[in-house]
Amino acid sequence: KNMNDTGGGAQMQNGRQSGPLGFFQALQRMYNEYVLINAHSVGFMESGARGLLFLAPGFRESDTLTEMGYTTLGLLSLYHDVVVLGYLQKMWRGGEGKLSLTPRQQAVLTETGNNRGARVCMSIVQNVELFLEIATFHKLGERARWMVVAMLELVKLYLRLILRKDRTGRGLLAHQKVPDRSELLSEENAADFSADKVHSQMLADEMGYTGSHKNGSSPLRPTHLQGYILNDGRKSLLPLQPNPTADSVELKAILGEYLYIFRPVAYLVAMYAFGRTSWKPWVLSLVMDLTSLFYCARGRGQQTVGEADDFSHRRTQLLYYLLKPPFFSNVIKGAAFDRLLARFRSNAILGLLASVADYIEGYRSYHFYTAGSS
Repeated sequence: KNMNDTGGGAQMQNGRQSGPLGFFQALQRMYNEYVLINAHSVGFMESGARGLLFLAPGFRESDTLTEMGYTTLGLLSLYHDVVVLGYLQKMWRGGEGKLSLTPRQQAVLTETGNNRGARVCMSIVQNVELFLEIATFHKLGERARWMVVAMLELVKLYLRLILRKDRTGRGLLAHQKVPDRSELLSEENAADFSADKVHSQMLADEMGYTGSHKNGSSPLRPTHLQGYILNDGRKSLLPLQPNPTADSVELKAILGEYLYIFRPVAYLVAMYAFGRTSWKPWVLSLVMDLTSLFYCARGRGQQTVGEADDFSHRRTQLLYYLLKPPFFSNVIKGAAFDRLLARFRSNAILGLLASVADYIEGYRSYHFYTAGSS
């Protein structure tokens, strides 16, 4: 009877939790509101924090400390990306006032509308994987390090299978991670992050208002779209409508996706079987990557924006094969390479290149630095 009389006020007031949990939720709401209102400038603060971290005394003396600092800032930046993405998707679905979005921004919101949890988990794993590998190696040794590496690669494999399955009617990966907020922010949509709009949306969220329409759909984000395809030499975008009678994605493209998804684990298994200095894991991994790209390029049909971006990212990651063992140590690195670096170090300007080479050499021994599985 007392509960009915008070309306549950002891536990919740106006949709807010009471007690310590309510206090932290209020702090989170205040911080989220600050991030959204300053969404176009918060990136400069993150860059400044990275610069200060780099200049901190003793920071570069320990690779564990260095990677921990960058991982922490990376997770903070990821949280800001999630806040901005969630805000725009709620406004996009609710349709309460037209958002000033470019066609490409609309494409990103459309293709990341489902399974945001899997994308957040993928982004977290890729942020922390190198730090966990380094810290485990220094604290627990080589065997424990490779166990952690194997577990993280299996987690990413599982998440990619979820994201591939989520692409209804397509089966192709797109936007595996939370999109960087720079993709969603522009001068044109600065007004969408005004204090009044942000406060209004957050108040609606707090009261549980979804902004749904009478017909159950949003006039701004058609739920039947599979994405936006590139048209006219990648200069314009067109909505991609589902067509159950057409095979826009062929079987060989699906095979290419599975080769891509399982390639990092196959590479680990081959290294375990033949050793890290053997050419067999390197060749196996390269063949799987090239075959995957070949099949995907010829079986994708019309590419959505997210699929095209993902495909371009995979091609760029082929450069990691130059740094992977045993190619780097047997082909690139040698006496001539060391003499060239020695000459660079004697020059004030070229010494920067030598510093970069030293940095690469220091981190090259870690799997996630050259794995190309991000």
